[in-house]
Amino acid sequence: MPDHILYHIFYVIISAFSEFLPVSARAHQMLYEELTGSTMADPVMALMIHLGELIALCLSCRSLLRRLSVGKRMEKRSKGRQREIDRSSILDGRVLRTMCIPLILGSVLCVFGSRWVTGLHLLAVASVLGGALLFVPQLFSRGNKDGRMLSRLDSVCIGLAGVLAVIPGFSRVGGMLSVGTIRGGRMDYLADIILVASIPVIILFCALDMVAIFGIQFVLTLQSLLWYLFLGAVSFLFAYLGTMLLRFISVKTDTVTFSFYSWGIAAVSFVLYLLI
Repeated sequence: MPDHILYHIFYVIISAFSEFLPVSARAHQMLYEELTGSTMADPVMALMIHLGELIALCLSCRSLLRRLSVGKRMEKRSKGRQREIDRSSILDGRVLRTMCIPLILGSVLCVFGSRWVTGLHLLAVASVLGGALLFVPQLFSRGNKDGRMLSRLDSVCIGLAGVLAVIPGFSRVGGMLSVGTIRGGRMDYLADIILVASIPVIILFCALDMVAIFGIQFVLTLQSLLWYLFLGAVSFLFAYLGTMLLRFISVKTDTVTFSFYSWGIAAVSFVLYLLI
C-alpha cells in the first residue's frame, strides 16, 4: 500500500471529479502534485482511476446508450421498408459518430501532448486561454439545436474542440461544450452527447495504462489489490458525481463561472511559478 494514503485518495478524487466538468483535470493534477511535492507515477493507479470513470460514464449514460442501440437496430431493419422509425435516436447516433472521429483520432495522435506543458508558467497561459474559450459562448445567444439540426460540420467542430484537452489548462468537456454552444447546440443535449463521446476516449486511456503496466515490474498482492479496488471505487463515485453536476450545470447555468475558475487556476499557477 502506498506510504501517502491520503495523498493518493485526494488525487483520485480530484482527477475523477474534474474529468467530466468544464475544467482541466490535468491542471488540477499538476497543481496538486506541485503543492504536495509528490508525483503520481503509478500506471496501475491511473488504470483504476480510468476504469472507475468508465463505469461511471456507462452507468450515467445508460438510458441514452440504450436508446442509441435501439435506434441503430431499427435503422438496419427499416432499410427497404416503408415504416416509421425513431429518427431522433438515429440522428443522435450520427452526430455522435461524426463527433467521435476527430476526437479519438486527435487523442491517439496527441496522447502525449500533456508533455508539451510541463511548467507552471505554461500552465498559467493555457488556463487563461482555456478560460477564454469557456467565456466566448456568453457572447452568443443560447441555441436550441439537437441531433435533428446539428450538421456534420457542427459535429466535427465539437469533436476537434475536445482534442484541446491534451494541453493541460484546456478541458475536453469545456471545449466541446463551448464550441457546441457557439454552433447553436442546446446545452443539456450537448452535455449528454459529450459524456457518451467521452466513453471511447476513456477506453483509449485504459488501453494505454495497461500498456504502461506491462513495462514495469509489478507484483500484485492481496493487500495491493484491495487498495487499488478501493481507489477504483472512489474514482467511480466522484466521476459519477461529476457527470451529475455537469447535467445540472447544462440545465441551470452556463460555462461563464468555469471561465473565471480557469483564470483563478492560471493566477495560482503563476504565483507558484514565481515563488518556486
